[in-house]
Amino acid sequence: MKDTTEVANKVVYSLRNTKRGHSLLSFLSYLVSAHSVSRIARSIESEIHKWIDESLFAMTMRRRNL
Repeated sequence: MKDTTEVANKVVYSLRNTKRGHSLLSFLSYLVSAHSVSRIARSIESEIHKWIDESLFAMTMRRRNL
């Protein structure tokens, strides 16, 4: 168990001390950020589609009532 902890500590230490942009930690941070941006973009897209659908429905109903 002690060996595993030492290895983990060495890995974390090396990740923190590598040049920014070239470490596994930066890569993983980038992936998490990209995933978050993608999730937000999907949410915005969904809201826009919902707004368009509601607007089209309202316009259709107004035209039927003319």
